Amino acid sequence: MVVPLLSAPAGRRLAGRMTALTPIECLPVKFGGTAATGPVTLGQLNTLQWVTKGEAFFGIVEWYLDIPAGASLDDVAQAMAVLLTRHESLRTLYPDGPEPVQQVLGSGELVIDVYEVAGAVDTLETARELAARLRGRPFDVRADLPVRMALAVRDGVPEAAALAFSHVAADFIAMTVVGRQFAELAADPASRLAAGRTHQPLDQAAAERSDRLRRRADNAVRHWAQRLATAPRCLYAAPYRAEYDEGPWTGWLRSPAAALAVPHITERTGGTRSMVVLAALLGLLSWRTGQRDCVAVSLASNRFEPRLRDYVGTLAQDTLLSVDAGTDSFDELVRRTGTATLRSAKHGYFDVYRMQEAVREVCHQRGIEFERDCAVNNLLVAPVNQTPTVLRPVAQVPEALADTTLHWWKPPPGESLLRLDLVEVDGLFNFGLWTCDTGRIPRHEIEALLRGLEAVLVAAAGGDLDLRRLGGITGLAPIARGPEWSIVDGSWVELPEVRRLLVEALRTTAAVSIEDGRLVGHLAATDSVRTPEQAHAACMAALPGRYTAITPAWYVIRDGDTVLAQGDGRR
Repeated sequence: MVVPLLSAPAGRRLAGRMTALTPIECLPVKFGGTAATGPVTLGQLNTLQWVTKGEAFFGIVEWYLDIPAGASLDDVAQAMAVLLTRHESLRTLYPDGPEPVQQVLGSGELVIDVYEVAGAVDTLETARELAARLRGRPFDVRADLPVRMALAVRDGVPEAAALAFSHVAADFIAMTVVGRQFAELAADPASRLAAGRTHQPLDQAAAERSDRLRRRADNAVRHWAQRLATAPRCLYAAPYRAEYDEGPWTGWLRSPAAALAVPHITERTGGTRSMVVLAALLGLLSWRTGQRDCVAVSLASNRFEPRLRDYVGTLAQDTLLSVDAGTDSFDELVRRTGTATLRSAKHGYFDVYRMQEAVREVCHQRGIEFERDCAVNNLLVAPVNQTPTVLRPVAQVPEALADTTLHWWKPPPGESLLRLDLVEVDGLFNFGLWTCDTGRIPRHEIEALLRGLEAVLVAAAGGDLDLRRLGGITGLAPIARGPEWSIVDGSWVELPEVRRLLVEALRTTAAVSIEDGRLVGHLAATDSVRTPEQAHAACMAALPGRYTAITPAWYVIRDGDTVLAQGDGRR
């Protein structure tokens, strides 16, 4: 995962000016520590299983560092040496073997790439450029140190810096810990002498094998299976329009107005900032899609225990957020979202392979595909020393809409039909809305949803919002669906798309009907498909990416006018 505008360092900025970087040297940083080998954590296992599938772009995460005033090259090097020694995750490899293991290096060397920058420095743009250079090659988790660093200097003085991590080594909150500690260490030589062992990934792996955490992981698998047994096949089930298909796109809305609005809502409702934004998103999606049952995947870092507050490692695993959006009150929706967030977080800790097996079984029985079609990546992190929020007058909230900016980014192909990233930069909210399928969610729809999300937050700043007014507030109407659409098994289903699934998967003639509330597929037998079990297996294999289709609940297979076989095809 890469997030544009992920973090901004403090310092000088000259907006819009790119700075030329000239490589001048490499700065070696030696580190030491205790070597050890042991089993991986559940978070590491979760990340390894997709990083090692070749998804290199999303296997790298980045952070822009804050260089303290007066810090020298030696200060930067010593700070990084302490961090590498302090946090085992930053010096861990994952060698091949019959079982995944983490191998902590006892010593080694990090080489910092150093660039000379001429003239006035735009700190943010320079850090972005440094990060882009660090992303030039994927991490080999078996052999590469899982962190890289690049530094820009002017006349020998550090001006900007960026880190790139293998996602197996760090999640977003871990990067905030590293960034905060780097600034402290680079600014204060005395802080580099602080001793004391922190909770490490090997400790976490041992804790996860306790009876308490094993039960928690078991409960998570059961929770997911129960919830997916009734969840909609796709929340944003929209017609496909080839004329809009430009491949994946991401729109980013930078909203001063949302930053002013959200504190008013949190004070009134008692919800957190992320709960408020999620409620606004789910209310908007429920209005647009006609789905009361809003189910989305949220990436959680699972840091409820105090010992994990400054833990450097990856704890990120999916949680299944399920919210009943059937209310007219925005404040009530915030409360429901808060309850659902806590409930889902309790079940966001699991063995990813057991979870995938359970999900496959549920999907096979229902005839759906779980594709993380709607996802939320909450990257809002509360400051360590949070000061009370000063509320600006509500009247100033809509005035700030004039300062909203929108920009676009062309991402690599992804897996989510719709994904929202919540990021805070310099006290302003950035909403990133991603789609892998602009044929269903075109760029103008992305912009409308982003501005609609902002409009909901602004409207709710002054008091509880009647969600029946969302059309007038956002300018968005419910998705237009014709008579070929039906609600089947809690999902919006496009009957021609189901027929297309049957024809293409089974290579035969087919018809689809709804009988007694269930989807029935009528098809002509072929040499390879003569039983409902064969038909269902072929349909399930062809289902991914067909967001508006599910498989029939009942198959009728004919040989001419004779019914050769019929059944649900489930084992």
